[in-house]
Amino acid sequence: MTKGLTYVDHAGATLYAKSQMTAVHEDLVSHLYGNPHSSSASSRFCTDAIDQTRFRILRFFNTDPDTYSVVFTSGCTGALKLVAETFNFSRPRQALAGRRHSRGKPGRCEPPSGTSRYRSDYCQGYFCYLQDNHTSVQGMRELAAAGRCRGILCLTEAEVQQGLADESLVWGSLEAPSAGGSSLFVFPGQSNYSGRKYPLEWVGWAQKGDLAFQRSLVAEKWFVVLDAACLVSTSPLDLSLVRPDFVTLSFYKMFGFPTGLGALLVRNSSAWVLEKKYFGGGTVAASSARERFCVLRAGVCDRRHVALSGHHRLNHGFRALDSLGGGMEAISAHTFTIAHFFATNLSRLHHSNGTAIAEIYSADGFQDRSKQGAIVNFNLRRANGDYIGFAEVDKLAQLHDIHLRTGCFCNIGACQMFLNITSETIQDNLKAGHVCGDDVDLVNGRPTGSVRVSFGYMSSLTDAIRCLNFMVDCFLDTIVSRPLPEHSADMACSEKVRRLTDIFLYPIKSCGAFRVSEWQTGPRGLLYDRTWMVVSDNGIALGQKREPRLCLLAPVIHLDSGKLELSFPGTESCYIGLDTYETDEVNNTSICTNKICNDKVNTVDCGEAVAQWLCETLERPGLRLLRQLHDDSRHSKRKDVAAGDTAPDAATSPGLSLANEAQFLLISRESVRSLQKKLVEQQDDDLREVKGQKSGAQAFSEQNLVQRFRANLVIDGGLPFDEESWTSVSCGDVALVVYFGVYLRSAESDVEQVLRVGSEVFVA
Repeated sequence: MTKGLTYVDHAGATLYAKSQMTAVHEDLVSHLYGNPHSSSASSRFCTDAIDQTRFRILRFFNTDPDTYSVVFTSGCTGALKLVAETFNFSRPRQALAGRRHSRGKPGRCEPPSGTSRYRSDYCQGYFCYLQDNHTSVQGMRELAAAGRCRGILCLTEAEVQQGLADESLVWGSLEAPSAGGSSLFVFPGQSNYSGRKYPLEWVGWAQKGDLAFQRSLVAEKWFVVLDAACLVSTSPLDLSLVRPDFVTLSFYKMFGFPTGLGALLVRNSSAWVLEKKYFGGGTVAASSARERFCVLRAGVCDRRHVALSGHHRLNHGFRALDSLGGGMEAISAHTFTIAHFFATNLSRLHHSNGTAIAEIYSADGFQDRSKQGAIVNFNLRRANGDYIGFAEVDKLAQLHDIHLRTGCFCNIGACQMFLNITSETIQDNLKAGHVCGDDVDLVNGRPTGSVRVSFGYMSSLTDAIRCLNFMVDCFLDTIVSRPLPEHSADMACSEKVRRLTDIFLYPIKSCGAFRVSEWQTGPRGLLYDRTWMVVSDNGIALGQKREPRLCLLAPVIHLDSGKLELSFPGTESCYIGLDTYETDEVNNTSICTNKICNDKVNTVDCGEAVAQWLCETLERPGLRLLRQLHDDSRHSKRKDVAAGDTAPDAATSPGLSLANEAQFLLISRESVRSLQKKLVEQQDDDLREVKGQKSGAQAFSEQNLVQRFRANLVIDGGLPFDEESWTSVSCGDVALVVYFGVYLRSAESDVEQVLRVGSEVFVA
């Protein structure tokens, strides 16, 4: 399954070991884990196993149950949320001291009558967080802002160590009474954006109020949350040397499995500041349904329910790490060496004109692994200095089976810091339609995100070398010696004259192409292009990644008879009406709502006959053929954000079929030939000593590559990749607007026109 791929997204989720999963399976089939709230033998066994897992976690971080308690959560985000929900900013320690031993004693689940848990006349503390933090910390900010703290501050590293700036205050006031409440400072042990390791000495200094920014704030007591999720995936954390009040963890980042399970380590001496209102089964000593009376069960750990099958899986993950030898120090040295190798060689890559290919985002470089982890974050640049969008890098990486990550990595603070993105720019981009997670990677030529390569304990130098070769092959501009042309006049002419060589439409999404010599356009692009789709038994659109045989399903449109023919090798064809949705066969039960690229589309089921044919042909039960309704309101959300276009209006935006992005996709044969040359050279190098294999030219023919791109319009002539600078295209009498790369839309969407192969193509 993983042969040939290069996985370099270990900061997102590391890989699990085969021995680890085998041990998990053997454990499950060998033991019975009962509900820990019961009293049977299997339940007691489960309870004991949970306790042993807690001990194992604490031992991994060189601490013990007398110092820390383990609270299981759904992940690091859940742990941060738990602290934000329960942390009491309003009362100093003296007001809470009497509650430290209240567990196990009778009491009520609310403050004394007539008082509020967060009264404005109480002394309130501050919520402070490092700008370079996971988005979950911004979520904590919103809970803190609900009248619970005096002020919220977002701090850069310089402000933490040198003092507050005017823009540090996000919400609230810096004015404070003579005595403050409890304040909270949150920072990551390691940035998940750049790999920067922040000084763990901050923990002790912050708890004492000795950091520079704290001198401007009045607080009775400071508490510290250390987000260790990214740090401990490849580095050690010794809680006998540094003792944060709260530590948040995510186990799948450490050893890949299980997902959906994290932990909050609570320093026992600080647990009193967490006041939780909600309680669930197994977390109370006594409670009454008829009265607001409850007594919480003693112990921090029992405040949350534990996933029955999750705890034992953690033990096998820790054993997998232990089996490597050398501990986390060895893993840290290994992963840093690979990251250093990759970053150093990436920084040495330059285009033929001397322009560096990469802009690397690192605070201190890759010289000291106590300050830098195994993450390399960067953007690529063209020879003329223009940025290459991260979406382009990601799509090409997928073609090379390289698994990396792009965007802002749920750390908008670091993204703003390294890419110089202001809050005003974020709001302007949102108005223009750019949201987190989309592939609008450049706005006015500036990147909205970046590319991240990260390494784990199973990574090797080969992974780094493959990534570097990918950068060189796809993005590095080198000097190429070319012979003088023999017919310079003819060549100059061919560079200017372009012709439409092919028209393809894909009536059924993800299925074979239907090639025509001329075709009519409609309000959604080519008439009947990507109008139907095959869905699985759970209603999800089926693509070639899930069902590769879809490429053999060849649709043919018979305009004269009004039929769509579905053919497949070795089977009889199946026919349905082109306009089935207009017949009396359609009723409310056949109308469906589905999703395409996160868009809701209204469709109609094409009936039992074609569904049965699909199931028998593809040998998959439950398949259905759906057709987009004529009046479906899906429209293209694509716009040229780089040109300053505003967010599209559904009333004016072009209609869209079941296509991913746009009405038309255009490719140039000249660009394909350039790509083919690179692929052939690379393939021949790989197969040079392998006898009996096809040559690169045989494996990557021009027509083969053209078909792989699944374009609607194929042109020839001009220079390779000059289509990237076009703003409009005219094919005969049909005018098209280029509004994002090679995505096109009709200039006059309400006018039906005809495209013909052989038409001269003019561009601007």
